[in-house]
Amino acid sequence: MAKFEIIDTNTWIRKSQFDFFSTFLNPDYGFNKKIDVTTVLEYSKETKTSFFINFLYVFSLAMNDIPEMRLRYVNGEVRRYDSINPGYTVKTNDGCFNNCGHEFTRNYQEFYSRAHEQIEIHKEKVLTRENYNDNVLYNEFYATCVPIIDFEAMTHP
Repeated sequence: MAKFEIIDTNTWIRKSQFDFFSTFLNPDYGFNKKIDVTTVLEYSKETKTSFFINFLYVFSLAMNDIPEMRLRYVNGEVRRYDSINPGYTVKTNDGCFNNCGHEFTRNYQEFYSRAHEQIEIHKEKVLTRENYNDNVLYNEFYATCVPIIDFEAMTHP
């Protein structure tokens, strides 16, 4: 079970921003930033490990180190989760895709092993629309890697 703290929005320092943005149909900010991943790419080549998993690890550390990135609005309350887990897209062997994820850990070897295992399982697994979103986990964030496309922005449901 995911652990979280409920934020009292009445006394929250961000109350005015929360009140303002919570009236919007899509109360999110989105931003895009090009980053230099040369070090992660070089490490991946040197160690013959997955660039995607290595990048996902670094990204997951950053997401978990920023308290605001662990905030979620769930059932009328603002929650700050103790940690958030990566969810990601995997291309299946038949050319489709599946979404999967795993529990976050700061231990690199454990993280890598968990991600690799889930990726291999989901390459074979076929999901249908009926069970695609069965497990709504609010302590997740989503990431994907499309290295062959250079894009500046994306909209996602």
